[in-house]
Amino acid sequence: MSKKRKKKEELILDNRKNIKIKERQIKWIIIFVIGVILLFIATYWVIKWHNYSNSYVDYIGVRWYKTGTKEFPSFRGEFNLPKIKNFGLYLKSDPRKNNVTLNVDNWGFYPKVLISYDSKSQECYGGILAQINLVYFISGGLKLTPGAAMFNKTEASEKNITFANCSSAINKTVILIQKSEVPSVEQDINNPDCYIINVGQCESLLATEKFMLGIIATVNNKTLIN
Repeated sequence: MSKKRKKKEELILDNRKNIKIKERQIKWIIIFVIGVILLFIATYWVIKWHNYSNSYVDYIGVRWYKTGTKEFPSFRGEFNLPKIKNFGLYLKSDPRKNNVTLNVDNWGFYPKVLISYDSKSQECYGGILAQINLVYFISGGLKLTPGAAMFNKTEASEKNITFANCSSAINKTVILIQKSEVPSVEQDINNPDCYIINVGQCESLLATEKFMLGIIATVNNKTLIN
Protein backbone atom coordinates (compact mmCIF):
# COMPACT_ATOMS: atom_id res chain seq x y z
CA MET A 1 0.00 0.00 0.00
CA SER A 2 1.41 3.33 -0.99
CA LYS A 3 2.06 6.00 1.60
CA LYS A 4 -0.33 8.34 -0.18
CA ARG A 5 -3.20 5.85 -0.02
CA LYS A 6 -2.49 5.03 3.63
CA LYS A 7 -2.51 8.70 4.53
CA LYS A 8 -5.81 9.16 2.75
CA GLU A 9 -7.40 6.28 4.67
CA GLU A 10 -6.16 7.72 7.99
CA LEU A 11 -7.64 11.07 7.03
CA ILE A 12 -11.01 9.47 6.27
CA LEU A 13 -10.95 7.67 9.67
CA ASP A 14 -10.11 10.92 11.46
CA ASN A 15 -12.97 12.68 9.70
CA ARG A 16 -15.40 9.92 10.70
CA LYS A 17 -14.17 10.12 14.27
CA ASN A 18 -14.60 13.90 14.34
CA ILE A 19 -18.09 13.58 12.87
CA LYS A 20 -19.09 11.10 15.59
CA ILE A 21 -17.66 13.38 18.29
CA LYS A 22 -19.61 16.35 16.87
CA GLU A 23 -22.76 14.24 16.61
CA ARG A 24 -22.43 13.28 20.29
CA GLN A 25 -21.85 16.91 21.23
CA ILE A 26 -24.91 18.03 19.26
CA LYS A 27 -26.92 15.24 20.82
CA TRP A 28 -26.01 16.33 24.36
CA ILE A 29 -26.66 19.97 23.50
CA ILE A 30 -30.14 19.05 22.24
CA ILE A 31 -30.79 16.95 25.36
CA PHE A 32 -29.61 19.84 27.55
CA VAL A 33 -31.81 22.38 25.72
CA ILE A 34 -34.85 20.07 25.95
CA GLY A 35 -34.14 19.53 29.65
CA VAL A 36 -33.97 23.28 30.28
CA ILE A 37 -37.25 23.81 28.38
CA LEU A 38 -38.98 21.02 30.33
CA LEU A 39 -37.65 22.42 33.61
CA PHE A 40 -38.92 25.88 32.66
CA ILE A 41 -42.36 24.50 31.77
CA ALA A 42 -42.54 22.45 34.98
CA THR A 43 -41.50 25.48 37.08
CA TYR A 44 -44.08 27.65 35.33
CA TRP A 45 -46.92 25.23 36.06
CA VAL A 46 -45.82 24.66 39.66
CA ILE A 47 -45.79 28.42 40.28
CA LYS A 48 -49.10 28.84 38.47
CA TRP A 49 -50.70 26.03 40.48
CA HIS A 50 -49.31 27.43 43.73
CA ASN A 51 -50.60 30.92 42.94
CA TYR A 52 -53.98 29.56 41.86
CA SER A 53 -54.40 27.39 44.94
CA ASN A 54 -53.55 30.38 47.13
CA SER A 55 -55.59 32.95 45.21
CA TYR A 56 -58.84 32.27 47.00
CA VAL A 57 -60.35 31.00 50.25
CA ASP A 58 -63.58 29.06 50.70
CA TYR A 59 -65.63 30.17 53.67
CA ILE A 60 -69.34 30.03 54.66
CA GLY A 61 -70.30 28.69 51.24
CA VAL A 62 -68.57 31.48 49.31
CA ARG A 63 -65.34 31.47 47.32
CA TRP A 64 -63.49 34.65 48.27
CA TYR A 65 -60.88 35.66 45.71
CA LYS A 66 -57.82 37.51 46.92
CA THR A 67 -57.40 40.88 45.27
CA GLY A 68 -55.38 43.99 45.94
CA THR A 69 -51.73 43.67 46.98
CA LYS A 70 -49.80 41.75 49.61
CA GLU A 71 -49.54 44.90 51.72
CA PHE A 72 -53.16 45.94 51.14
CA PRO A 73 -55.16 42.77 50.44
CA SER A 74 -58.88 42.52 49.91
CA PHE A 75 -61.29 39.67 49.22
CA ARG A 76 -64.10 39.56 46.70
CA GLY A 77 -66.92 37.03 46.82
CA GLU A 78 -70.07 36.39 44.80
CA PHE A 79 -73.06 34.71 46.38
CA ASN A 80 -76.83 34.47 46.26
CA LEU A 81 -79.11 36.35 48.62
CA PRO A 82 -82.90 35.96 48.92
CA LYS A 83 -83.64 38.75 46.43
CA ILE A 84 -80.55 38.76 44.20
CA LYS A 85 -78.19 36.27 42.60
CA ASN A 86 -74.43 36.59 42.18
CA PHE A 87 -74.16 39.60 44.42
CA GLY A 88 -70.54 40.80 44.62
CA LEU A 89 -68.99 42.06 47.84
CA TYR A 90 -65.48 43.25 48.72
CA LEU A 91 -63.99 42.71 52.18
CA LYS A 92 -60.84 44.33 53.51
CA SER A 93 -59.96 41.44 55.82
CA ASP A 94 -59.69 37.68 55.43
CA PRO A 95 -63.20 36.46 56.39
CA ARG A 96 -61.75 33.37 58.09
CA LYS A 97 -59.65 35.51 60.43
CA ASN A 98 -62.34 37.96 61.46
CA ASN A 99 -62.51 37.26 65.20
CA VAL A 100 -65.11 39.89 66.07
CA THR A 101 -67.69 38.28 68.39
CA LEU A 102 -71.16 37.86 66.92
CA ASN A 103 -74.21 37.28 69.14
CA VAL A 104 -77.34 37.23 66.98
CA ASP A 105 -80.06 34.63 67.51
CA ASN A 106 -81.94 35.35 64.30
CA TRP A 107 -81.81 37.79 61.43
CA GLY A 108 -84.84 39.73 60.26
CA PHE A 109 -85.30 43.09 58.57
CA TYR A 110 -88.12 45.49 57.86
CA PRO A 111 -88.11 47.14 54.42
CA LYS A 112 -86.80 50.33 56.07
CA VAL A 113 -83.43 50.12 57.83
CA LEU A 114 -81.97 53.05 59.77
CA ILE A 115 -78.20 53.06 60.26
CA SER A 116 -77.70 55.09 63.42
CA TYR A 117 -74.31 56.36 64.55
CA ASP A 118 -72.66 59.11 66.57
CA SER A 119 -69.81 61.50 65.86
CA LYS A 120 -67.26 59.35 67.73
CA SER A 121 -67.72 56.36 65.44
CA GLN A 122 -67.50 58.68 62.44
CA GLU A 123 -64.09 59.90 63.55
CA CYS A 124 -62.60 56.41 63.25
CA TYR A 125 -60.29 55.62 60.35
CA GLY A 126 -62.35 53.57 57.93
CA GLY A 127 -65.56 54.48 59.70
CA ILE A 128 -67.17 56.16 56.72
CA LEU A 129 -65.98 53.41 54.35
CA ALA A 130 -67.49 50.82 56.69
CA GLN A 131 -70.84 52.58 56.57
CA ILE A 132 -70.69 52.89 52.78
CA ASN A 133 -70.08 49.13 52.50
CA LEU A 134 -72.94 48.48 54.89
CA VAL A 135 -75.35 50.69 52.93
CA TYR A 136 -74.27 48.97 49.70
CA PHE A 137 -74.92 45.55 51.23
CA ILE A 138 -78.32 46.51 52.64
CA SER A 139 -79.57 48.29 49.53
CA GLY A 140 -77.88 46.28 46.77
CA GLY A 141 -77.78 42.87 48.42
CA LEU A 142 -80.79 42.72 50.72
CA LYS A 143 -82.86 45.08 48.55
CA LEU A 144 -83.95 47.14 51.55
CA THR A 145 -84.20 50.90 51.97
CA PRO A 146 -81.41 52.26 54.21
CA GLY A 147 -81.51 55.63 55.90
CA ALA A 148 -79.14 57.65 58.08
CA ALA A 149 -79.82 58.46 61.72
CA MET A 150 -78.05 59.37 64.96
CA PHE A 151 -78.71 57.87 68.39
CA ASN A 152 -77.57 60.97 70.26
CA LYS A 153 -80.58 63.28 70.46
CA THR A 154 -78.51 66.44 70.82
CA GLU A 155 -76.34 65.63 67.78
CA ALA A 156 -79.37 64.55 65.76
CA SER A 157 -81.10 67.85 66.52
CA GLU A 158 -78.00 69.94 65.75
CA LYS A 159 -77.42 68.20 62.42
CA ASN A 160 -81.11 68.02 61.56
CA ILE A 161 -80.99 64.27 61.11
CA THR A 162 -83.37 61.52 62.23
CA PHE A 163 -82.99 60.28 65.78
CA ALA A 164 -83.07 56.50 66.22
CA ASN A 165 -82.04 54.04 68.89
CA CYS A 166 -83.14 50.54 69.83
CA SER A 167 -86.26 51.84 71.58
CA SER A 168 -87.44 53.50 68.38
CA ALA A 169 -87.02 50.36 66.26
CA ILE A 170 -90.76 49.89 65.70
CA ASN A 171 -91.95 48.73 62.27
CA LYS A 172 -88.43 49.32 61.07
CA THR A 173 -84.95 47.94 61.67
CA VAL A 174 -82.28 49.99 63.41
CA ILE A 175 -78.56 49.28 63.25
CA LEU A 176 -76.52 51.14 65.86
CA ILE A 177 -72.83 51.76 65.15
CA GLN A 178 -70.93 52.83 68.22
CA LYS A 179 -67.48 52.80 69.81
CA SER A 180 -66.86 50.31 72.60
CA GLU A 181 -64.17 48.56 74.60
CA VAL A 182 -64.02 45.61 72.22
CA PRO A 183 -65.62 45.07 68.79
CA SER A 184 -68.71 42.88 68.59
CA VAL A 185 -72.01 42.43 66.78
CA GLU A 186 -75.08 41.96 68.94
CA GLN A 187 -78.85 41.82 68.81
CA ASP A 188 -80.55 44.03 71.36
CA ILE A 189 -81.94 41.97 74.25
CA ASN A 190 -85.17 43.95 74.49
CA ASN A 191 -85.77 44.59 70.78
CA PRO A 192 -84.78 41.94 68.20
CA ASP A 193 -85.30 44.50 65.42
CA CYS A 194 -82.27 46.42 66.63
CA TYR A 195 -78.71 45.32 65.90
CA ILE A 196 -75.67 46.85 67.55
CA ILE A 197 -72.31 47.01 65.81
CA ASN A 198 -69.68 47.81 68.42
CA VAL A 199 -66.58 48.98 66.55
CA GLY A 200 -64.26 48.73 69.55
CA GLN A 201 -61.42 51.19 69.36
CA CYS A 202 -62.03 52.08 65.71
CA GLU A 203 -62.22 48.57 64.22
CA SER A 204 -65.13 49.72 62.09
CA LEU A 205 -64.39 47.68 58.97
CA LEU A 206 -63.89 44.41 60.88
CA ALA A 207 -67.10 44.86 62.87
CA THR A 208 -69.32 45.80 59.91
CA GLU A 209 -67.84 43.00 57.82
CA LYS A 210 -68.65 40.52 60.60
CA PHE A 211 -72.25 41.80 60.55
CA MET A 212 -72.49 41.06 56.81
CA LEU A 213 -70.72 37.70 57.15
CA GLY A 214 -73.27 36.67 59.76
CA ILE A 215 -76.12 37.27 57.34
CA ILE A 216 -74.34 35.50 54.45
CA ALA A 217 -73.61 32.47 56.65
CA THR A 218 -77.27 32.25 57.68
CA VAL A 219 -78.47 32.44 54.06
CA ASN A 220 -76.04 29.65 53.11
CA ASN A 221 -76.88 27.54 56.20
CA LYS A 222 -73.26 27.69 57.31
CA THR A 223 -71.73 28.08 60.73
CA LEU A 224 -69.81 31.27 61.29
CA ILE A 225 -66.66 30.91 63.35
CA ASN A 226 -66.29 33.61 66.00
